[in-house]
Amino acid sequence: MWSANSGSVMMVAGLEFTRLTCKPSARSTRHA
Repeated sequence: MWSANSGSVMMVAGLEFTRLTCKPSARSTRHA
């Protein structure tokens, strides 16, 4: 989709992944 903003997308994904790892509760809610 955004070839130019490939880095930005990766950064956002990493941040979200870290948040999920830090908050197990959020992961459960997302899974449900």
